Amino acid sequence: MKRLVSVAVVVAFLAGLASSANARAATVPSPSPSASDLVSQAQALVRAKDLQGALKIARRAVALDPASAEAVVELGDIEDDLDDHVDAIIDYNKGISLNPDYAYAYRTKCGTEVDLGKNEEAVADCTKAIGLDSSDEAAFRYRAEAKYFLNDDAGGLADVQRALTLDQTSVSGYDIKCDILRDMGRDVESLAACNTALALDPTADYALYLRGKTYLAQSQFAAAYADLSKYAAEEPTDEYGKIALARAQQGRGAAGDDLDALANVNAFIALHDSVDTAYLLRAQIDLKLGRSADAKADATSALRYASIGNDADVVQAARALLASIGAP
Repeated sequence: MKRLVSVAVVVAFLAGLASSANARAATVPSPSPSASDLVSQAQALVRAKDLQGALKIARRAVALDPASAEAVVELGDIEDDLDDHVDAIIDYNKGISLNPDYAYAYRTKCGTEVDLGKNEEAVADCTKAIGLDSSDEAAFRYRAEAKYFLNDDAGGLADVQRALTLDQTSVSGYDIKCDILRDMGRDVESLAACNTALALDPTADYALYLRGKTYLAQSQFAAAYADLSKYAAEEPTDEYGKIALARAQQGRGAAGDDLDALANVNAFIALHDSVDTAYLLRAQIDLKLGRSADAKADATSALRYASIGNDADVVQAARALLASIGAP
């Protein structure tokens, strides 16, 4: 009996120690998250599509450690996702000043510059990124796109081929390859690249748009219409999709196509009122609909804008159309 009492006393004593330890542990605050921890939290929110929440966390990370290039560049990425490109570029530059060897900072800045049409700057930044990390598929892909916009198709093709060597499953890479090859007049290869993109991702709307444009270049209007009408249904606010669909409709010539094409061209011109090819297309549609006065007005606009832009092909076509309706 004495032994039993002793055991009970010991058990009670140990229980008291555990309770005391638990109480002390409960009063110890958990460590505050580091800037790196906050960056990880922000990235998780981006993946969850909570960009405003991610923005708040990224700003906390920068406030906690203003010298963290990782935090500053992450803030720039989130600003870019929110279409705040000006602040994004500012933060990318800050990140680069904090860490001049931060390859990702140059690459992500390059991607934003492509979106902004700053293609010469994009080439320079992607080249810097590639110099720091020659395995960066996205840097080669972004530089390919920038070179394409700078009319360097050969350079762009070389870069996108390198990007696809690094990542053979890149839908965006095949999209760019499709675009460049079409611009080079290599339509069969262009179609193959677009088909590969769609095989990798059947929901790749932009590949449909690009393939439709390649069919247009081949005057395959029915095939172009099939792709571009699907794209327009998925992206109804894309005016470039509308103008491409209008070309397919005008070329296909099925019942009702001309009026539908006219509506699509009108939607494009409402947003871009100085594009010579759009006025020329509308003039051609006007003429098919027997609207000579409208055709004359649109051909005259096409001629004016083409003359400003030195587009000899449109100048010639507009003059021919005006001559066909007896306009001076």
